Amino acid sequence: MGWSYKVHGGTAAILGTVSVALTALTWLPVTVPWPGLHALLWTDLVLLLVVAAPALGRLQMRLADAREAWTGFRCLPLGLRTALGALLLVSLAQVGLVLAADGDLHAPRAEAGRYFALDARTPVEISRARYLEVVDGRRRLALGAAGLMLLTGACAALTAGEVRRADRAAALSRTGRPGR
Repeated sequence: MGWSYKVHGGTAAILGTVSVALTALTWLPVTVPWPGLHALLWTDLVLLLVVAAPALGRLQMRLADAREAWTGFRCLPLGLRTALGALLLVSLAQVGLVLAADGDLHAPRAEAGRYFALDARTPVEISRARYLEVVDGRRRLALGAAGLMLLTGACAALTAGEVRRADRAAALSRTGRPGR
């Protein structure tokens, strides 16, 4: 596997792990001030566009079919596959828990000291405490989804590197010369 795939996949894996860890911290019962959380959410969005999307593109350019992706992923070291798989499952569980806990309320807003959220498509007035719960849930969802996408990007970049390595090895065995 080339170094660029390792750097790309490693960066996505580290950023995804940080996002999953921060999402886990938001579930703690203590009130933790998150002064920079809004900036962190925007940073995650930018990182998704800069890191995860190109990783998926790299994998797509390398693949002929989905079985090749699975074969490439299985060529990764066992410890790495296990760690990425566990992080993906934790991230998926976090997103599922947030979606299950929030119920039907979404799009919270405050106007003139009153708090509203959309229930299905109808705005309803809610208490301040419920408003803060919905806002926290939306932040958890954004952090958890960003972690899930970054970890998916890490898997994609590392798998693309393994597929490329296998393609080069096959080209070398056929021709006796290194492939592109």
